[in-house]
Order: sequence, then C-alpha cells, then structure tokens
Amino acid sequence: MITTDLQTGEAVETTIKQKKPVVFFSVGSKEYSKYAIPFWCSMTKFHDPKDIDMIWYTDEKNPKVLERLPKGIEIRDLTPFLNDPGFYFRQKPILMEQLLDEYELVVGFDADMLVLGKLNYIYETTDYDVATVVNWNRWDEKFYPPVEIMRIGITPADYFNAGLVACRNKRFAHEWFVNCFDRMFDRVQYREQDILNIMCYYGNWNVRCLDLPDAGPANYFAWHGPISKG
Repeated sequence: MITTDLQTGEAVETTIKQKKPVVFFSVGSKEYSKYAIPFWCSMTKFHDPKDIDMIWYTDEKNPKVLERLPKGIEIRDLTPFLNDPGFYFRQKPILMEQLLDEYELVVGFDADMLVLGKLNYIYETTDYDVATVVNWNRWDEKFYPPVEIMRIGITPADYFNAGLVACRNKRFAHEWFVNCFDRMFDRVQYREQDILNIMCYYGNWNVRCLDLPDAGPANYFAWHGPISKG
C-alpha cells in the first residue's frame, strides 16, 4: 500500500500484514492435561492442524504427557498469564483480543470438551461478531437453580455458556476484555460468562447462537456445548 508522509509529502510504501483465517485455542494448566489431551485428540479426528492453526496455552512440561498430544498443536506458555489471579475467570477475552491481531476468526474452547463432528459451520459462517452456545441442559438444571441466571435478567434457556466462543470482531473482544477488568467483574457470579451474556443481550453486536437451527442456505443444526448433556 502506498501512503503519503504528511511531513515530507513523499510517497511511502507500507506493508499490511495479512491475517490468517482461523485459529482454535484452549487453555489448560498441567492439572487439566487429562482433559486437554483427549480434547485435542478428538479435535484432530475431524480437523487437521495443517489446515487450521491450533494453540494450547499450558504450563504442562512433562514430556510423557506432551508426547500424547497430536502433532501440529502449537504450545504457548501459560505461565506469564498466571500473574493475574483472575486469569482463569477472564481467559477468553484476554487471549482473543491478542489472537485477533493474527487471525480473522478466533475460536476458544474449554479443555474439558470432546469434539464429535466437523466444525466447518463455525468458520464458514461470517455474519457474526460473536458466536455462542446455550448453557441450559436437562442434567445441570438439577444442580443449578434457574434463579441463579435470572439475576441478570436473562432466562435459563437463553443464557449463553462461555465454554465455546467464536469471535470475528476485535472491538467486541476488547470491550469484553475491558469489562472483565472493571468493577463489574467482581459483582457478577460467573465473571466472563455473565459479562459475555450482558454484552450479547444488551449490546449492539451481531450475535449468532450456534445451537439454534440455521434454516438458510446452510441448512444446519447441531449442538455445540452443554445443551447436549443429559
């Protein structure tokens, strides 16, 4: 790209770094490797790390554990982030904002998930700032009273879970990040997840719930998170 230096009036050639299309990431301390390794193994049954970048933020150093990780998964050191005592309660906006400098789409997964099918729909669909999944399911309702969610004015059936979040808009990730360091953060029970819901329902963003049927050309329906439990 050619621009003009405002002081000299001379033409200056600048290079715009091309973003890569998509990255999948997950966070897991060494105590959670027992979940993260099966997660990444299930992911690579349906998606090849040669085609989609995959990043695991971890402090796991045990070579016997790491050798069980599928080849092609990039490991990034989790340790510097642990200086923040609240990191695990705001990990997704922190990492998403950074990764959106490198990627057009960033998809964050909790490490205790299993992938049971292809996830093409998430990255082939481009009409959203943020994509979410439903929190409610028939199993958890036995242990978590609905009133716990109604306190922020969102019904249990509508409340989103932050275990899988896809983001295309860095402004959304930044605002989520800022809110997770605001005084509001300690006033809501489920931290980044409550703030995600408040932004999705009371903000001006294009939100797609991945668990709702898409009757358009995609003709797609699948469950992506806790809704499948029970």
